[in-house]
Amino acid sequence: MCSRGVSIKCWVCWVALACSAMGVVVTGAELERTVSVSPVPTDVQVQKIAGSKPRNVVFILSDDHRYDAMSFMGHQFAETPHLDSLASNGVHFENAFVTTSLCSPSRASILTGLYTFRHRVIDNNRLVPDGTLFFPQYL
Repeated sequence: MCSRGVSIKCWVCWVALACSAMGVVVTGAELERTVSVSPVPTDVQVQKIAGSKPRNVVFILSDDHRYDAMSFMGHQFAETPHLDSLASNGVHFENAFVTTSLCSPSRASILTGLYTFRHRVIDNNRLVPDGTLFFPQYL
């Protein structure tokens, strides 16, 4: 569990872990350049680890509800058996935050690991800039 919330550093750890699980090597310098320099990095090199077996990574984002609008959080009338099962058998981030309260910028931050001013999706109508890399592309 990420006790300080989901941050850029936490995202970098998740990408590194996911890439490792998929048998892909992305060096720290490449991730650092991707996260801190440009919304459209051009020099990231992804290399497959020889002999590694690809694995499935499932990322589930549940939004458009309050943090406590799930029965496992003790909500008085919400019945969320599938989310309850995911929380008890998987990971529930108890202290996660978004960088913006709008859907598109928040999702762009999750998928790129960049703050809004870097990925430039500033509202729900703005398109993602050409060349933007999303973490599944590293896998």
